Amino acid sequence: MPASSFDLQPTLIGELLQLRPIRPEDFDALFACASDPLIWEQHPKPDRYKKDIFQTYFDSAINSGGGLIVIDRATGTVIGSSRFYDFRPDKSQISIGYTFLSRRYWGGRYNGEMKS
Repeated sequence: MPASSFDLQPTLIGELLQLRPIRPEDFDALFACASDPLIWEQHPKPDRYKKDIFQTYFDSAINSGGGLIVIDRATGTVIGSSRFYDFRPDKSQISIGYTFLSRRYWGGRYNGEMKS
């Protein structure tokens, strides 16, 4: 596939996770897992667990055109989000970030599969 046709919001299905384009109706489910203050404790915006602060993050994910919601396939539960950004087709380069997962999913196989 030519770099210029890279899909910034694919649906990706792995053994443990499904990532799909984030939608406005995902706010409540995503905020439910983002409202844990410990997720953001060492983040530059440590108050992102607050609804009004999180709303800004969520809106930027929607408006970015690269935001993805992360779902645990075993339970169907929203467990976080990630984002493709800074796409540079001339260099075949893209960044992955703005990622967070519920603490239950930290480390191990879930984050590894998501980044794969």
